[in-house]
Amino acid sequence: MLAPLAALLLLAAPPGVCSACHWMPEAVSQRPVPLRSGRLQKALFEPATPAPDPVLLKSGKTDPPKPPEPPKGAAREANKAPAKEAVKLVLPSAPAVISAPRALAEPPAKGADLTRCASCHASLTSDRKPHSPLKDGSCSACHTANPGAVGKCKSPAGSAWKLVAEQPALCARCHDTSGAAPPHPVIKSQGCTACHDPHASKNPSLTKIWPVEALCYKCHAKYDDAEFIHTAVKQGKCLGCHSPHAGDDKPLLIDKRQVLCASCHKTADLTKVHGKHAPFLEGQCLSCHDPHRADVKGQLVEKGKKLCLACHDLQAKPGPATASMKFRIDLGKKVVHKALVNGDCQDCHSAAGPLTKPVAEVCFKCHTKFDELYKFQHGAARLGDCAVCHDPHSSNNPGLLTAAKINDLCFTCHQDDTTSRKWVHKPIQEKGCTACHDAHGGDFRFNLADAEGNDLCLKCHAAMGAKLKSKVPHKVLDRYGCVACHDPHASNNAKGLVKATNELCSSCHQAQSDGAHTGAGHKVAGGPDPRRPGQPFSCISCHDPHGSDNPKLFRSGSTAQESCKGCHKNTEVFR
Repeated sequence: MLAPLAALLLLAAPPGVCSACHWMPEAVSQRPVPLRSGRLQKALFEPATPAPDPVLLKSGKTDPPKPPEPPKGAAREANKAPAKEAVKLVLPSAPAVISAPRALAEPPAKGADLTRCASCHASLTSDRKPHSPLKDGSCSACHTANPGAVGKCKSPAGSAWKLVAEQPALCARCHDTSGAAPPHPVIKSQGCTACHDPHASKNPSLTKIWPVEALCYKCHAKYDDAEFIHTAVKQGKCLGCHSPHAGDDKPLLIDKRQVLCASCHKTADLTKVHGKHAPFLEGQCLSCHDPHRADVKGQLVEKGKKLCLACHDLQAKPGPATASMKFRIDLGKKVVHKALVNGDCQDCHSAAGPLTKPVAEVCFKCHTKFDELYKFQHGAARLGDCAVCHDPHSSNNPGLLTAAKINDLCFTCHQDDTTSRKWVHKPIQEKGCTACHDAHGGDFRFNLADAEGNDLCLKCHAAMGAKLKSKVPHKVLDRYGCVACHDPHASNNAKGLVKATNELCSSCHQAQSDGAHTGAGHKVAGGPDPRRPGQPFSCISCHDPHGSDNPKLFRSGSTAQESCKGCHKNTEVFR
């Protein structure tokens, strides 16, 4: 009559109360526990398809006895109890070996020695390996009489008994399960008997369920809900990494994470894949990998760039594996590389961090090779130093340039020949070096973008084109071009001349530097130029350096005397 009521009381008891003595898995079926008479353990934990009772099998009977009708009122009381949702026990695919006693106690035989606990409780160890203190038949290592209580025990020592200490302190008297990390929470909440049978078991270490992963899955979810599962998990080797009691590191790990990983995964093999990737070198394997399972190959915790940006994003949360600022990517900048927006980091980088191929080969997977576009290539482009000028991830500048001003970028490699100069070529001031040069290459020498030599200069200085077609051209322009006299970038002389005017002219016309060629010893420097207001007198006061229709490049007059009249119009000499 008391069995259904006892069942109700046990179901309502707090976790851990009953499991101190009784084996209680979380649940063994998806339906509510039935209220039946008979042995309490069998009544509470009958599976969906009941297994034959060993006692019945010995007697030759195959069907269990029908339970007696519950007394009137018991059913009503049962109906009043709030319905409890059954919890599904997740078990591994391999059949688990569940070790449980045949019964907690059986009536003693006639004339049995009631001073010995085994007279009634022999079933606790029957056909099972007993706990060491029970090998000599003594229970006093764990139990002691409770004088102030009344029970059913027939022992002359007392009718009620209690544990000599509460769990887990009782077990700790003999078993040392201490560790550097906090203990398994179930030990504190339910005690050691949540996993171990305190009396006997057919399984190793007196466990209630075997293999060990089946025992773990009583509480922990089975990690079979992902595409990729760690081999150790597949093989049920939970204890290969975790201690069931207390480990040396959280969570219940038997060693430091990096040591655990290296115990199976050989460092030499991992180095081939991960190289000098900082998390690998620092033993932060779990920054990228899930130790149990994942939906991404290699048990990666995230897919593609999400994995990398967890550490390399400028906004990444601080952590042991977070990249230093040098290796952070600011996705908030104005221009983000399309390869990063539309693709993944692994399109360019290996798992070790470095590029999968040399820079040029990686870039030219998407960008057209410059040797297919240009006859001449910029040295940096030819050598594959794309990242010297371009940030491969993001920038606030067009073209992902690493500098806001193109000149500043060029002068990281090329000598700065404009700063502090008195005269700077206007295109360089306004547009920069790329006004004349292509940064990657061109069909003309020096990577000139649109033309070469005088043709390039005449694109802006078109008025000089007519001069160059004069009857008497300046031969130096045909031979060396504009740059024979002008620096195309900057100079300390007016008009970008490479030297002061007369010094420049005399570098070729040395015999005329003293003015003796005029016949009258005319000075060739000093004073204002009467032809060109505001300019000093020099060689080009009489001669046009670009070209003329007059002999000797005279600015006016077909003879020397006519040329002089250009300035000396009213002098006595020419009357």
